[in-house]
Amino acid sequence: MFSKFSLGTAAGLAALLFFAAPSQASVIYSYTGGTSFYGAPITISFTAAGPLTGLSAGTDISGSISGFTFNVGIPPSDNLGFPLGVNSLSSPVVQVGTDSVGNITSWNISESVFASYPAVPGEDPNDFFCTYQAAASNGGDSYTITQDHDAGLCPGTVAGVAGTWTPTFASTEPAPEPMTLSLFGAGLAIAGFSSRRARKAKQV
Repeated sequence: MFSKFSLGTAAGLAALLFFAAPSQASVIYSYTGGTSFYGAPITISFTAAGPLTGLSAGTDISGSISGFTFNVGIPPSDNLGFPLGVNSLSSPVVQVGTDSVGNITSWNISESVFASYPAVPGEDPNDFFCTYQAAASNGGDSYTITQDHDAGLCPGTVAGVAGTWTPTFASTEPAPEPMTLSLFGAGLAIAGFSSRRARKAKQV
């Protein structure tokens, strides 16, 4: 039978173990596409408050992440050789599904690409332009033309293979931290010592 002292000590150590446990850290998810589009694969990065666990496929996470970046190559010239002018990416879509430990298992992430190919320097970028949807998904990456406003000279749609995500999380529970094990062992030792003292006190 534990004494009040030993029970109090055990409770105190339990609280110490709780506060000594490392707090959940933010996670930077990074993606590198499996196919190069116009000189570069699709690369994606964003920060989550912690591992994204147990999300059903198609979950929109736009409002719960920060630092989102999406990069991809843009055709450096149109099919007649006019060089790339004004260009931009916009309208991101960020949908994922994850497993129980936070690995991204399905994804549909895309941005719209605007690329202007002026015939003369200083020309209005809206005179000759192409728009695309650059997308990364678990079914494969793609670069799809959505509007040809360049007299039919926009480089066409291309498709490729899916890329990979980091980090990857193990499917088993992590081993206890060495500090946690030491504190737990010390707690058991103190509790046992206190119990023996209580029994000896009763025998006197």
